[in-house]
Amino acid sequence: SQNIEDLEIKIDVYHRKIDKLKRKSSDLERAVEKADEMVLSNALIIFATLSRSHIDSDLYKMEFDRVFIDEASMAPLPQLFLTAFRAKKSVYLFGDPKQLAPICISEREEVRKWFARDIYQYAGLDDSSKSSVSELRTQHRMPEELGELVSNLFYHNKLEHDVKESNSIFPWMGERKVVVLNTDNQGAICNKHKTGRGYSRVNIVHAVIALNIFKEAEELNVAADQMAYITPYRAQAEFFGSLVLKNRNNSKANFL
Repeated sequence: SQNIEDLEIKIDVYHRKIDKLKRKSSDLERAVEKADEMVLSNALIIFATLSRSHIDSDLYKMEFDRVFIDEASMAPLPQLFLTAFRAKKSVYLFGDPKQLAPICISEREEVRKWFARDIYQYAGLDDSSKSSVSELRTQHRMPEELGELVSNLFYHNKLEHDVKESNSIFPWMGERKVVVLNTDNQGAICNKHKTGRGYSRVNIVHAVIALNIFKEAEELNVAADQMAYITPYRAQAEFFGSLVLKNRNNSKANFL
């Protein structure tokens, strides 16, 4: 009986300690929240993801003089509007209407109306003749030959190019920066390869040709981290990776 009473006393003491710690924890949480609010209320510029801007309770309550939204072509319309409507003076959208639209897996028309279209389609901003549209027409990344191809296919030949071009890596490329290899006469066959519930594809001949190009680049002192093998098929990437692993000198190359 005495032991039980002693235990009850100890339990009561520990309960009081736990309650005291909970109160301290609540005080600390409120202090952190106040600190966050103070930082946000005094900030001249706030950077946040589009989702965070309306999920975060502190940010959601705020209004801004000006709102800048980057990569606007990928922004679902409801998210974009939730953020843009909190601008007191103006909204600026930066993006490329020729790039990917918002990702929407639903096939329902009423869903795709709001989640599959981007702001450019919704507001007709893909028309450069509108006064609200300002185009950046000079690209600084691609060699002119590749830039001209992109400009012709997607930008109505409007792109200008300001790139310091280096010489081609391989002698057989000459002055060209883009090369398409025709493998019609080399028995290049694309085979199905089971992966999980579906399948992917593998082309052995293409992988071997690519590996030989990697080897040639290595002999020309091209660093491994400057080489990349890009394929739309996971099975092809895995197969090429297995080939590279057998050639240790290229084991650090990039695979996408």
